[in-house]
Amino acid sequence: MLIKLFSTLILAVAASVALSLDASAGSRFTVQNDTGKDVFVSIFSGADQFCALEQKSRRIEAGETETHGCTGNGTQRCRLKFSAAGKQICKKQNNTCPLDSARKMRNGEKVVISKDEEDEFVCAFF
Repeated sequence: MLIKLFSTLILAVAASVALSLDASAGSRFTVQNDTGKDVFVSIFSGADQFCALEQKSRRIEAGETETHGCTGNGTQRCRLKFSAAGKQICKKQNNTCPLDSARKMRNGEKVVISKDEEDEFVCAFF
């Protein structure tokens, strides 16, 4: 009886550890769209240095806030490209991916996208 109790406890702990390790492999980020336009997000793995394989693409509707994720592959970040009104926005000055200006977002970070007085997109990262 005691052996059965201990073996059940050990299996429960092992399953818990395995699930928590799997969950830590992914990174999550939040996009808050405070504009009157839809914003599109192309999501790449944090380990995809060339942004060659888009994991998924999401549309964040005007006025909405959504949380998404990627496979961080141990980097604890995602690489993202943002676009709205037919052009890329939220660009990074130095190229995160070759021939492009994707952004790296660490697990738990948030971007707030708004518009300024000149009707230009403004991105603030937290």
